[in-house]
Amino acid sequence: MKGCINFDNELRVEFLYTVEKNKKNTLLSGVRFISMEKVVEFFSKDIQLLEFLKQFLSKRVILKGISETYKQLQALGKGNYSQVALMENIYTHKVFAVKKIDNETLVKTCKSKVGF
Repeated sequence: MKGCINFDNELRVEFLYTVEKNKKNTLLSGVRFISMEKVVEFFSKDIQLLEFLKQFLSKRVILKGISETYKQLQALGKGNYSQVALMENIYTHKVFAVKKIDNETLVKTCKSKVGF
């Protein structure tokens, strides 16, 4: 199993998970870096290190392909520029509120208000 992050289509990072024997829990087991030229994999039994790496990378890139990692449980709200939904991580089963911003609508509205 994997969760992924894209870096401007130049580098893709996949978080690799293993399923425990009881099939109820999944554990982060490694990271795969994929570019046009090569693939580099990093595996470790140090879960804290892997979680730190995941948090570090997630704060510095835009997460794409969110549907590969999360499933929507419920729509919570909708505004002029965004939607809020309750999402569950399919690997860790943690639940989050996620805000999706429609950049195209936001930019058009801002340009019209500013006069561009």
